[in-house]
Formats: sequence, C-alpha cells, structure tokens
Amino acid sequence: MISATVGTWQQACRELADAGLRCVDWLTAIDRRDALEVVVCLVEPGTPWCELVSCQIDGDAPAIPSIASIFRGAEWHERETAEMFGIEFLGRVSTEPLLLRRSGQSPLRKSTPLEARVETPWPGEESESGRRRRKLPPGVRPEWVDDDG
Repeated sequence: MISATVGTWQQACRELADAGLRCVDWLTAIDRRDALEVVVCLVEPGTPWCELVSCQIDGDAPAIPSIASIFRGAEWHERETAEMFGIEFLGRVSTEPLLLRRSGQSPLRKSTPLEARVETPWPGEESESGRRRRKLPPGVRPEWVDDDG
C-alpha cells in the first residue's frame, strides 16, 4: 500500500497510471473517528497487478483532490464516497448524489445516528419477568435514545 498526503494524492495516482495501472477497481473511505482515510485500488486490466493508494484526511473538513481527470472510472466511485462519507472531492464537475437526497448526513460516518437502529425493537430487550437489564442494539449509543425507551 502506498501512503500519500493530500498534497501528493493526485501525483501518486498519476505515476501509477503512467506505469500501467489505468483503471480504478474501487475507491472508498474508512472512518477512523478522528480522521478519514481514502483508499483507491488501481489495476492494470488483464493482469493480476494492482496497487492500493491511501490518504489520511481531516475528519472535520474532509476534502481531497479528485482523480477523475486521471481515471475516467473514478467519477462514480468519488460520487458514492462523497455521498456516504461527506468527503468533498476537489475539482470534480458532477456533484449530483447517486442514492440519497441532499440531507447533509453522511450515513457511513460513525458519528451519524441511524434512525432504524434506534427505532427497531431489539430482541430480548424486554422480558416477562422484567429482570433483564435493557440492552441497546449494536451501534446505538445511549445518548441517542431517551430514558423512556
């Protein structure tokens, strides 16, 4: 895996494209709570050669240069990652969402509460004897639910 900074992200990808890795297999982000990590897998079609390039970006103001000018197939991946993680890909022309309305929420960020997790009853939450302590569904923080249940 090649680690890049925000300033060297495009250059690292361009150098790999010049070396023969001309296609984006996938591009995504990883929420590390304090920062986001953008990862792209570049491949050479017809061969097993691939390289991963990663870049840590600020989680509070996530922005990274777009690589869509280098790889035509990166546009869709950048749109999806922008929508799911709230990352701005600088220099990208199309900003239309793929799946969600412009809600301002980033559903794959760990800081985003998911209503379905809060509203769905959890098996075993209540027992007939009332002796069990209340358990929250996985991924639901106690501050997201009110004390009344």
